[in-house]
Amino acid sequence: MMKHLNQVRQIWEARNVTIKSAESYIVFSYEYVLRFVKAENQVNIVNQLLEWSQLLFDKKSFQDIERIEQRFENELIKADEEMDIEMNWDNYLQRTYYITGKVLAGRTINKEEIEWLKQSFFEDFPNYLFLLNYTKDYESFFQTNKLVQKIKMTNLYYLYIEKS
Repeated sequence: MMKHLNQVRQIWEARNVTIKSAESYIVFSYEYVLRFVKAENQVNIVNQLLEWSQLLFDKKSFQDIERIEQRFENELIKADEEMDIEMNWDNYLQRTYYITGKVLAGRTINKEEIEWLKQSFFEDFPNYLFLLNYTKDYESFFQTNKLVQKIKMTNLYYLYIEKS
């Protein structure tokens, strides 16, 4: 802590030679600490996103998808004749991973991607809403889906603090 106070004092003296009021020094110190905390928080968020992203493609969640396909075969055929749930789940995870990569690389995220980050799997694929009541029966799918929501919300939070 003392090291940071000395840094604040040195920066203060270099930037503000003429004004020596206690109030302005306190304000400057507070702003400096806020910038430091924000930067440290961003590093923690980046590390957390990197760690979580590695967990996205858990084989067990795909095994759960296969079990869901077997159990709800008739409902799934009616729900989505063009694509199967496994392909949609994989696309959902891939898109989460891709957008997280863009966020971490500091690349521009467009409005469509921001809106997508706000949606759940079941909002993105409303044909599967009937599965919502059964997700806890499939632990890996349930946990991976929760992880995706954490990643998406953390991406939104990171974009927000980057902007401010």
